[in-house]
Amino acid sequence: MNINNDISNIIVEENQQINNYNKGVECYNEGRLDEAEIFFKKALTENADLAEAYINLGAIYFKKGDLQESINMNKKGLEVLPESPFVHSNIAFAYLQLGDSKKAIDASNKALECDAKFIPAICNLAIAYIQKQDYDKSIQYSKNALEIDKGFAPAMNNMAVALYYQNKFKEAIEYCDRATSMGYQCDSEFLMQLQKHR
Repeated sequence: MNINNDISNIIVEENQQINNYNKGVECYNEGRLDEAEIFFKKALTENADLAEAYINLGAIYFKKGDLQESINMNKKGLEVLPESPFVHSNIAFAYLQLGDSKKAIDASNKALECDAKFIPAICNLAIAYIQKQDYDKSIQYSKNALEIDKGFAPAMNNMAVALYYQNKFKEAIEYCDRATSMGYQCDSEFLMQLQKHR
């Protein structure tokens, strides 16, 4: 009888954890970030190894502009899922927003060690090399991403930016137009600069 009670308690705890996690996802998808944060934290108090909750908290902090806390949460997710290219790439993207291209490159390379064709990591490298003003490397990474998925609009955008800085305006405009035709929103200031060369 005690065994059944123990099993019952375990099932209730697992259901509560899943319930809190699912409520967090629902709130996140509805844009209710503060509520989502509470539910994900509750899920973590019930299971500290729930990597998805850490990753989603990282996304919440990213949206709130707390980039360092986003990185911290994704790093906690990595403790549970160390081979996740997605999590390494999230960390890299947050470092890019902080302007730390060196750490972004390191995190992107770790993502590519997990999956050599993980396009978000390849695109992060393209952005990092734009920040470092190494436009040839940025173009090469953008080409690599487009070889994997010829319709990946963020790679087209990165290519456009790198080409622009090389004064290759016609090519930059072509890549930018391709990206926007796919619904990608290029930076408005970049579009204004390109407009001068049309």
